[in-house]
Formats: sequence, C-alpha cells, structure tokens
Amino acid sequence: MSSALRTGGAYAVSVAVHGLRRDVAGAFAAGLAQLPADRGSAYYEDAYALSGPQIRRILEEMMTTTKWLVSSPFAKEHFGRGLAEGEARAIMLALEARGVPVTAEEHARITGCHDLDQLSRWVARAAVVQTTAELFD
Repeated sequence: MSSALRTGGAYAVSVAVHGLRRDVAGAFAAGLAQLPADRGSAYYEDAYALSGPQIRRILEEMMTTTKWLVSSPFAKEHFGRGLAEGEARAIMLALEARGVPVTAEEHARITGCHDLDQLSRWVARAAVVQTTAELFD
C-alpha cells in the first residue's frame, strides 16, 4: 500500500476522532486534495461514516466547497437536489424563451420533479414543444 493511501486512511480516522478542531478538518481537506479524486472521495466517505453528528456537520461544510462526487446522505440529498433544480430551471428558461405558456400547476410539476432522467427528457423536449402538454407526453 502506498504512503499516500495509508496517510489518507489515517486522516479519515483522525478527523473522525478530532474533527471538532478546525485545523484537523483543514488538514484532512488538504490531504485529500493531494489524492486522486476517487481516492479523496472514498476517504471523505470513510471519515463521514466514522464521525459523530457534530463532526459530520463540519465535513458537510467542507463538502460544499469540493468537487468530489461523494455519496454520504448529505451529499446525495444536496447534490441531487441541486441538479434537479438546475434541470427544472433550464426547462422553465427554454419554455419562457420560446414563448410557451406554463400554468402554475405545470410549473409546480416541473419544479417539483426530482427524477433526473425525467428532467433530462423534459429539457430536450422543451427545445421543440409548442405546448407544455407535449412536454409531458
């Protein structure tokens, strides 16, 4: 096992135990930045799984400033929600730019959808439909 891999694992345990100290959390983030993204993401997930609620909040704050695709409950919820919101916004902008009227009910249906596959289909359709009924077909 390389020293970078051992170091990353040690940081995950250290931050899980001492992560209330911001300097430890900062050292953890700096250490992860030196690793390939997939490895850094894995160590982040390990630290998150090992940590208590207060330390998890600190890790969650760190996660909002990274580009890692992590799968902690926090990351899944916030990353997925952000993507869905972006797709819904793209649909609404495309329909608005094309002059396609959208009722309040249709707007709620679009912005309330969290299925990224469905939203992606609607984004593509928003570029060509004449009515929102066609969007939903």
